[in-house]
Amino acid sequence: MARLKIRNDDLCWRCNTDIGTMVHMLYECDKVKELWEKIVHFVNNIFSLTLHKNPALSSSCSVCFSLLTTSKTI
Repeated sequence: MARLKIRNDDLCWRCNTDIGTMVHMLYECDKVKELWEKIVHFVNNIFSLTLHKNPALSSSCSVCFSLLTTSKTI
């Protein structure tokens, strides 16, 4: 955020405690962990899948890609 000149420091704008890297802000931040857990749980229930929460799924928003490439027929 500091590099984009949106903030004067490099802390995460959600938690203000850790360095705001992309991985942190999209996956590691305590403020978003619960959100990703709910999303994965919701997708698993709807499509009878067993996706697991991981940085690749979160940071690239590849839920759709994961669903399309699974061997389970949807």
